[in-house]
Amino acid sequence: NETVEGETGSWHFSGGWGRSNLEEAHTGDWSFSDSPGTFYTPGTTSTLSLAQPLSLPPGTRIQLQYWQRVDLAAGDSVLAQVSTDNVSWATVAIESAVRNPAWTVRTVRLDAYAGQVLWLRFVMSTDPDPATVGGGWWLDDITVWAEPLPVVPRPGLTAEDSANPALW
Repeated sequence: NETVEGETGSWHFSGGWGRSNLEEAHTGDWSFSDSPGTFYTPGTTSTLSLAQPLSLPPGTRIQLQYWQRVDLAAGDSVLAQVSTDNVSWATVAIESAVRNPAWTVRTVRLDAYAGQVLWLRFVMSTDPDPATVGGGWWLDDITVWAEPLPVVPRPGLTAEDSANPALW
């Protein structure tokens, strides 16, 4: 869980990403911004990445949830990505040319990654046109959580059968 209110040493910043209190946060005083206090730079790709991977428990439902504000011009996009090796990345959420100044929540299911080590990063990619820029991307209250899968009993099993794992 990352509220951005304290130390941010568990994150790596590239490009213009930083911790900012210049704009309104979702909760508290701080949020991450790709371009704190200014418009983003055209023709760049910048990332906000976890410094260490998350170890996800097996047999669970996994969800990534984050709050965002987005102000992107045509040709610009933001992505949430995951990786099991910190080399190859899968995009799990993408937004392009969106202007939404209100904080909105984004929830992404990551069940396929249960039982694995997972890296997380947020990427902003902008086209080179200096006439099409916006305020950027703000992130706050980033959470990854796991919850146990529900246990569904098999019909017809007796109490004695339920002790035999081969029947499950």
